[in-house]
Amino acid sequence: MQRESQNHWVSALETIATISHSLCQALDFPEVLDIALNKTIEALGVKAAGIQLIDEKSGELIPAGYRGLSMPLHLPGARRKANETILSQVVDSGKPVIIRDLWEFPIPSVEEPEYFHSIAAVPLRGKYEVFGVLTISSGDIREFSDEDMKLLSVIGNHLGAAIENARIHSQLKQLTAQLEQHVQQRTAELRQALEDLARSEERYRAIFDSVTDGIITLDLKGNITTINEGGREGLNSIGYNPEELLGKNIAELEMLIPQSLKLVLENFPKRIRGISTPHYEIELTASDGTRLFCELRGTPLRESGEIVGELVILKNITERKKAEIELRQALEDLARSEERYRAIFEHAPDAVVVCDTNDVVQLWNEQAERVFGYKAEEVIGRTYHILVPHDLREELLPLQNEVEERGYLERHETERLRKDGTRFPVELTRAALRDEQGNIIGISAIIRDISERKRLEIELRQALEDLTHSEERYHAIFEHAPDAVVVYDANDVVQLWNKQAERVFGYKAKEIIGRTYHILVPHDL
Repeated sequence: MQRESQNHWVSALETIATISHSLCQALDFPEVLDIALNKTIEALGVKAAGIQLIDEKSGELIPAGYRGLSMPLHLPGARRKANETILSQVVDSGKPVIIRDLWEFPIPSVEEPEYFHSIAAVPLRGKYEVFGVLTISSGDIREFSDEDMKLLSVIGNHLGAAIENARIHSQLKQLTAQLEQHVQQRTAELRQALEDLARSEERYRAIFDSVTDGIITLDLKGNITTINEGGREGLNSIGYNPEELLGKNIAELEMLIPQSLKLVLENFPKRIRGISTPHYEIELTASDGTRLFCELRGTPLRESGEIVGELVILKNITERKKAEIELRQALEDLARSEERYRAIFEHAPDAVVVCDTNDVVQLWNEQAERVFGYKAEEVIGRTYHILVPHDLREELLPLQNEVEERGYLERHETERLRKDGTRFPVELTRAALRDEQGNIIGISAIIRDISERKRLEIELRQALEDLTHSEERYHAIFEHAPDAVVVYDANDVVQLWNKQAERVFGYKAKEIIGRTYHILVPHDL
């Protein structure tokens, strides 16, 4: 008898483990219900199983899924308020309920309720409250044992957690879609600003050359047409003459390694057709053979609405890339040789936080102290969540899942909290830490404070808006000047011709722009 009992519990534990594993793998709501119902029927050897969830608006128990039934089984008043039904006992008390023989209750809506007799029901709990009921039904009168009810309760607990996770996953997908829409909108706004910049090169030359990143423009054939001052300084520093690159086609750039050149040639035709492409990293070699890394952002270059080429912004990320590579390697080896990489960890240019698999902080470098305001002894042993604003904590689970699946997460922009409660923007890079067998033992996070970068982006956007307004104001002054105003180039070819000039000379603007100014001067003068 004792051996049979042991075998029963071993079987039960195996069943629980199987159900738990299956539910943990599923995030889609219908898939969670399907797995739970099938596994419950299989584990308890019953004819049918059903799941009822409380509707948030009406408070009613609504059938969410069922197996072994041609229709949802309606207990007395199952669609009335939850506190008026038999199953509401489970919701109200939070305890299991067993109905030995369903035929003892009148069921006016169903003449022959699928030949069911015995029913057992357990609550489905979320983090804070009961939100539904899991029921099983037997075709014969069955005395559900304590072991049956314990197993059903455990399944209900796992199912409750899985349903809650599926709901959170659904909400996160919606939030992600909203965020992507917002990012696309912001990207479109920046692209429009860059297009306006290209249409008035002389007016924006000061801004163009003051940017420290490299900016180049390409024509529709991929030939380099301009290089800003930041780009010229960068090229000179790695041993290349920027004047020799002007007019050169991007396919002829020997400084790009083959993989990067392939990326550039694949994305250029898309952008000149107006197709948006994400920014990406390229690798090149200096004249002395040194490896360099740049982040490339490209956008179509337009004039009067027509695409005439591409505007490319190149940011040198060599130091950051080297630091990320070195730091990632250091953190992976940290468990085996902590002392060897302690200097790199402590003197990293960005905040570095290492957490275990439960998000409890284990390591905290000096830059993290400066960025967040916490000393290491104040935060080590506490959950990483104290650094995350309450409204952003829902992003932690999907971010952790991505790190576990891919091994890393690069340059994710979000917000974090300082010790004094202030929010600030950060760029987050995370990597999984593994033991020698490849098992994940923690997560490292490189956190960069990008408050200054965000401030500069706002100032640049404001400057572009101010320049646009200034252009419109001076255009109005030019057109309504009381005297004739004529602007011509170094070859005496007319470029601008205001309305008063039309009245004084009799020529319309379209008749004279592009012709020599000499037609307005008598031959003897």
